[in-house]
Amino acid sequence: MSKNRRKNIFQEYSINVKLQLSILWITLLIFYIYGDLFYTWEPEHLKGLLKGETDDGKTTPMSLVAASIFITIPSLMILLSIMLNAKISRLINIIVGGLYSIAVILVLALFSYPPIMYFFVFLSSIEIAITLLIVYVAWKWPIQLK
Repeated sequence: MSKNRRKNIFQEYSINVKLQLSILWITLLIFYIYGDLFYTWEPEHLKGLLKGETDDGKTTPMSLVAASIFITIPSLMILLSIMLNAKISRLINIIVGGLYSIAVILVLALFSYPPIMYFFVFLSSIEIAITLLIVYVAWKWPIQLK
């Protein structure tokens, strides 16, 4: 064997922090969408949906507004992570990412889940990891020296 074996070195590119955060918010929303989609396949939940009910009782205009707000914020974070200046974007990503981590942790902690819902626990765990990663990436935002 020859000692002059060529090693392939792959070129790495640095991805801007704003773009990293935006991609993380997109990824989080994909997990939210799949979790909600899979939940509709759970027979008891589907029966409730057909009756206009959710786990919290009757579907109301306010419950739909609350759900819309919950999903609108991460949707806006995709844009805001890129459009806002670095200082504000960092702060908002830390706050919103932290709040969403807490929200999903509370949902997991406050309810019990039958085996058919283990997918929900799995996806929620991934969502927590993503929101904590958002906080971490924003927290570690590189400082530009003047």
